[in-house]
Amino acid sequence: MPFNCWCLSCKKPIGMGVRYNAEKRKVGMYHSTPIYQFTMNCAMCAGAIVIQTDPQNFDYTCIEGVRRKCQTWDAEENEQIVIPDYKEKQKLAIDAMYQVEHGVKDKEKAAVVHPAIAALEASKSAFKDDFALNCLVRKQFRVNLVLLNSHSYLIYRGNISDAFLYLKL
Repeated sequence: MPFNCWCLSCKKPIGMGVRYNAEKRKVGMYHSTPIYQFTMNCAMCAGAIVIQTDPQNFDYTCIEGVRRKCQTWDAEENEQIVIPDYKEKQKLAIDAMYQVEHGVKDKEKAAVVHPAIAALEASKSAFKDDFALNCLVRKQFRVNLVLLNSHSYLIYRGNISDAFLYLKL
């Protein structure tokens, strides 16, 4: 299924990416692009589901047996970078007052995000010299390996009480 939806016969959700053994038929043309109709059965109730391609809108249309789940994505709400559209770019280039207002908003966002960025940079600097960290870990491993080997040797010889003394160290 190319989108999240609900089956209308059993009212259960169908997740995006669920594979179906669909029957594909060509039902028309949009300019030189074929319009396909897919007929399949719901896996939970065996109800008929029909969807159709919509090349004009680069989407799919629910024809029968299924209702599409409306999911919207707001980049600002999810703290993503918003790419300005053509009109906003023109307004930024022409209107000086809009540029100042836009700059003030950017500075406010930077002030809010700055502590989080500083914390990330501080945690990143702790792992900056990966060669030195690797040397330290390998040195500790070698020391532990020597202790483990001596412990194993004492157990092998039968000096279990001595082995436990080394283990407690």
